[in-house]
Amino acid sequence: MNGGVGAAIAAYRDAVDAQRAFLWDSLADPERDRAIARRDEAIAAGAPSDVAADCAALSPLASALDIADLARAAGWEVEPTAYAYRAVGALFALDRLRLEASAMTLEQHWDRLAMRRAGEDLFDAQKSLTGAALRAAERPARADRDWAHAMAARWAASLGSAGDSARGVLQELESQGGWTFAKVTIATAEMRALASAVA
Repeated sequence: MNGGVGAAIAAYRDAVDAQRAFLWDSLADPERDRAIARRDEAIAAGAPSDVAADCAALSPLASALDIADLARAAGWEVEPTAYAYRAVGALFALDRLRLEASAMTLEQHWDRLAMRRAGEDLFDAQKSLTGAALRAAERPARADRDWAHAMAARWAASLGSAGDSARGVLQELESQGGWTFAKVTIATAEMRALASAVA
């Protein structure tokens, strides 16, 4: 963005502040559970509860700018866009995949680099998939988790075999034990392909 950090702050401040207000309610279960655990760990270590909550929210807020961009592109308010983003991520296990990728201990430099790239690709896929879902959806009178998950499910069903195939691959990978470097790589490739198909 032209204008440096000051211009970026001015462009995104309102959208990020708005997301902070309803962040905890909008989070999908894996992200919420991890954020709550981090908050509680910080409180147990002596941090004030408000500071602990703010620190725990930093990781989920990594997508705040993507959500702001999606809202602007779709002509939607930030709140329903954020709920939709989280619901699409939950439906295709994108948030869970990112958590698994970030938690892996990898010894080889190139493996670590590939896993970081996978995390970036998953963010990109979630942004693309959410944009497609918003284009197909009607703006809600009131945004909440129930609306978002129902909307995401209807949209995914409309994708037919492409959506079914992607979710089937994820279910198969999850059913065969814990996540590994290879599994995350395969799942990420599947999400990239689906995002390209619906873009």
